Amino acid sequence: MDLFTINIADIADLATQVAINGAAVIAEYSGDQLFETIVGVAALVYEMYPD
Repeated sequence: MDLFTINIADIADLATQVAINGAAVIAEYSGDQLFETIVGVAALVYEMYPD
C-alpha cells in the first residue's frame, strides 16, 4: 500500500507553483529593497570573481 505517490505530470505543476510564488514575493518588494538585493548579489559575485 503506497501512502505517498507522485504522478510525473504533477512535478511540472509543482515547479510552476513554486516559480509563481517566488515571483509574487519579489513583486512585493519595494523598489529600494529590490535595488539593495540586486546590488548585494552583484557585490557578492564581484568578490568571488574579482577579475
